[in-house]
Amino acid sequence: MAFVNEYISEENIKKYDIEALDKKYNKGFNKPDWTVDHERDMYLRYINSGREEFSDEYTFCFYWQAQLFEMTFKVNGGGGTKWRTVEAL
Repeated sequence: MAFVNEYISEENIKKYDIEALDKKYNKGFNKPDWTVDHERDMYLRYINSGREEFSDEYTFCFYWQAQLFEMTFKVNGGGGTKWRTVEAL
């Protein structure tokens, strides 16, 4: 199966503790969504973007091999993108 974009089911919200992750980042959505590959048990979620002087930073969470990683991308003025941080949560 390939990755698909979908709303997260109640079952998966509990399985992956999505509510705690949303609370940590003050993410307030009624229906959380993700990009997921159920067969390989992997997902990618957009979490937030920075404000003011950090408005060029975008944070995602990536779940892979039973570990959750936080990734923050910084978009440069020249159109390029680079990693700022990658750490396991």
